[in-house]
Amino acid sequence: MVEKDGGRAYAFVCDLADREDVYRMAEKTNKEAGQVTILINNAGVVSGKLLLETPDHLIQRTFDVNVLSHFWVSYHLQKY
Repeated sequence: MVEKDGGRAYAFVCDLADREDVYRMAEKTNKEAGQVTILINNAGVVSGKLLLETPDHLIQRTFDVNVLSHFWVSYHLQKY
C-alpha cells in the first residue's frame, strides 16, 4: 500500500533479545533505508508462567525484549 501511494516500505528481521543483532540491524537499516524518522517500538514477550515459576532464562529474555531492546533500538538508530 505504501509503494502504491509512491512511498517506500522496508522490512527487517531482528532478534531483539540479542543486543549485537540489534546493533547490526540498526546500521543496516540506516544504510538501506536512510535515517529513521518514525519508530514504533512495540516488541514484547511473556512467559505464560507465574513469576516464581519462571526459569531464569525466560526472566532474562523478558527483560531483554520488553525493556532493554527498546533502549538498544532507539539509541542505535539515532546514532547513524
